[in-house]
Amino acid sequence: MSRTVIQLTCDNPKDSETVIKNILRQYNYELKEKDGEEFYQCGVGALTAPKFIKYTFNGNQLTLEGWVRAFAFGGESELKGFMAGVPKRSCRKTLDDIQNNINASVSSTDVQVTAEEKSHTLAIVLGAVFAFLIPIIGIIFGVYLMTRKDSEKAKTYGIGIILLAVVIYGVSRMLLM
Repeated sequence: MSRTVIQLTCDNPKDSETVIKNILRQYNYELKEKDGEEFYQCGVGALTAPKFIKYTFNGNQLTLEGWVRAFAFGGESELKGFMAGVPKRSCRKTLDDIQNNINASVSSTDVQVTAEEKSHTLAIVLGAVFAFLIPIIGIIFGVYLMTRKDSEKAKTYGIGIILLAVVIYGVSRMLLM
């Protein structure tokens, strides 16, 4: 059993539990029970590895646990490493939001969930590769990245990939003359 564990001290466990449940609900985690253990799960493993979060109170001590179940191995995997990286980052983001709001819950009961910036790493890498090999496909990837409203980084890379593809196309046309 390999889980990421975070230990926190909170002044008011009842308010902290309300904050935790609100954040888990916003991230679409559902309460599950297996072998006498209660935890929250997001996803079923159809497209990405399912994410799990468990919290327990011992007086004013809060223990947060997060893990994913990797496809190939079927066992628990802590939130570090390359395998199942996207679900791990997402689960870690949820834990970070809980931790930040628990620390802030002393002065306020508002739950602040920050928007998660989408990762377009695959499109960025493929766009750069195709900008060199087949510039027109690189331009298509660049346009795709430029139209992403959820990531400023993707827009910047999209512009760069388009410029790179246009330059490579121009150079290749000049060499063919």
